[in-house]
Amino acid sequence: MAEKKFSLDALIGKAAPETTEVQQSLSWNKLADDCIAGNYVLILGPEAMLSLNQEQEELHKANGNSEKLISGLMSEYKSQESLREHGFFRAGQTAYEDICDTLYLIRDAMNVSDMEPSLRSMMQIRRTVGEGIEVALRCFPIVITTTYDPYIELLMRDIWGERLQVKNIYDTGSDRDIQMVNNEYKTLEPVLYYAFGKAEYMRRENNVVRRPFTITDNDKLLIVDQWLRNPPRNLKQLLSEKRTLAIGCKYDDWLFRMLWYIWRGSVKNLSGGEVILDFSTAEEAEDKQLKNYLRVERISFFENAREFMRTLTEKIGERFVQTKQDMQGVQPLRKDRWEDDGVFLSYASEDFLIVRKIYERLTALGYNVWMDVRLESGDEYNKRIENAINSCKIFMPIISKQTEQILLTEEGKQRYFYKDEWMLARKRIETETNLGKRVMRVLPVLTEEINVNKTEAAIPKFIQDIHCFDLSARKIDVLAENVQRLISIS
Repeated sequence: MAEKKFSLDALIGKAAPETTEVQQSLSWNKLADDCIAGNYVLILGPEAMLSLNQEQEELHKANGNSEKLISGLMSEYKSQESLREHGFFRAGQTAYEDICDTLYLIRDAMNVSDMEPSLRSMMQIRRTVGEGIEVALRCFPIVITTTYDPYIELLMRDIWGERLQVKNIYDTGSDRDIQMVNNEYKTLEPVLYYAFGKAEYMRRENNVVRRPFTITDNDKLLIVDQWLRNPPRNLKQLLSEKRTLAIGCKYDDWLFRMLWYIWRGSVKNLSGGEVILDFSTAEEAEDKQLKNYLRVERISFFENAREFMRTLTEKIGERFVQTKQDMQGVQPLRKDRWEDDGVFLSYASEDFLIVRKIYERLTALGYNVWMDVRLESGDEYNKRIENAINSCKIFMPIISKQTEQILLTEEGKQRYFYKDEWMLARKRIETETNLGKRVMRVLPVLTEEINVNKTEAAIPKFIQDIHCFDLSARKIDVLAENVQRLISIS
């Protein structure tokens, strides 16, 4: 008898709960600006993980809660003799093994499209701002999940690809902590952290659960003990420095207070963060106690996680586009001296935020910098870019791991920064070299640790042949010294 395949496609719909009112003290613009600036760490629970569809019985019962969906499917699957004949849900199995069996059975059916649309939009915001022009922003590179299921991992892998690092509180050694980049901007590699453990098999045929994960009240006590006795130090340090968005996390009152204290690092740091909770059973006495605690500590909360994510996505998109529009009219400090000391920054739009920081610092130090903020298309705009590159003193391509990934595809090599800007710079270098004069200098800047010589298919040779400035290891002031040295070369 063939084993039953579960498909989540039938469960996905677009129904949404009614809008609720957020606390008036919450400033949406400030919250959006802080999210764009990377001042928040996102904590995701199971409550708002999946899309809602009131017409499907399984999802209706689960109310978009991924762990409830898995629990419901587990009850259904355990009653099927055919699955037991194939070695699933054996007599005497633990609840942990039953959950791992269920996840194993639905692993091929799990898909990013199954997830809550507002969560997907919030994690990767895309905005069309002009004909053929789209701006993109991947928010929240650091996500902590209190679920044991891999739904958010699917979404983050879809967004970040191979760059995503997956960590687990029950890992050992360095594998259980995040890696900090020691540059002045404190850029972070994308990380998903299973704060309560992850449900997965090491060997399914022998029912060997890889590591513990949390389903009972005693498991919650063990998690608190784990975080108290042996916390991942880098992650704990990051949490004490950042603010926190907790979405879809239906905590017990005591557990929330314990974790909030552990993660914030001090009683003094408990007030004033943004914590968004989905109080799906708001009339319960314990929920009321937690709400009162949040009010006392001046922590904002929102009673509808999905509505919150939709609103925040809209606000982040608006503020991000506004930031680019504000910079669009920015011209070099000294247009009349562009040929003598002009620095042209060329970059992929995904790196806009870090490039903006480079631009602001170099400009503040008095350098004549132009950053292409592309929110329009057309021959006239393209001509301005061409003229700027053909007359600048320094061409500065900004290279990140995201740039590297983009250029490993044929589609990526059709992107404007590569096909037009980088190729214009290469053509100018070749022309000047053939004429026996070298006017323009190239200063590639790496925002992360990258070996450009190992990515010949991605990075053009005229960039590979030049020593790159590694911003992940040195400060922007040292970059400025390199700019000054190249400007002084006649």
